[in-house]
Amino acid sequence: MDHSSWAQRPPPVPGPGRAAMWHGQPGTAAELTAMRRRLRTVLADGELPAGADDGERLLLAVEELASNGLRHGRPPVDVTVTAAVTGWLLQVRDTAAAQPPTPAIGRDAALGGMGLHLVARLSRAHGWDLDGEHKTVWAHITYRMPPAPPSQQRIRAATARARDLTACLAATEARIAGTLQRMAADAAAAGRTEHADAWCAVAERASRDAERAHRMSLTPLPAPAPRRDRSPRSTAGRPPRTADPDRPGPVLPAR
Repeated sequence: MDHSSWAQRPPPVPGPGRAAMWHGQPGTAAELTAMRRRLRTVLADGELPAGADDGERLLLAVEELASNGLRHGRPPVDVTVTAAVTGWLLQVRDTAAAQPPTPAIGRDAALGGMGLHLVARLSRAHGWDLDGEHKTVWAHITYRMPPAPPSQQRIRAATARARDLTACLAATEARIAGTLQRMAADAAAAGRTEHADAWCAVAERASRDAERAHRMSLTPLPAPAPRRDRSPRSTAGRPPRTADPDRPGPVLPAR
């Protein structure tokens, strides 16, 4: 989709799975800020469904389109958010029918005017439409889906890698313990009792760490997922299938 243009077209009609609708009518920038806080609360409380989304993209789109309506449109500016099965439909309505949304092109982003580009990137579809003397600017923002759980194969691979790393750690800790024990023996032979005791204490701690890492390296791998039997099923003993006169047959290409 071209993010630099906003075509005139009607907004999509929410399907039968429409869950809830939220409405606001800011008259000033301060009222818009308060309205956005109320919308954030509604999303957090679950009054307006958000799926697995945190609603930040919707809040940003509301801020941009509603502020454009306040600056470039004519009051009243009505903001409506409809929560459907797959996402939100945001509609901002004002009475400036002769002023369609016009994204800034070739302008330095530091000078502003890039809100429409941002909303276009955040939304799955966007546009504007006229209804008599009213103009509606809309954006359809889909929910973010929760990440898919890792497959059994990835879990086994991660577990095997963790086992290898803990085995390396156990070997390293064992070498450190051996070195410290030799240092403690040398210190004891030289009569440096305090040093010998200190090295012994550290060596014992390293030995315990090595034993712990060794036990972790023996963690069993998850059982592999059962493979599906893709062999053709036997039809022996089954009654023959008869044609259903009420069931339409396959559509064949015309010759």
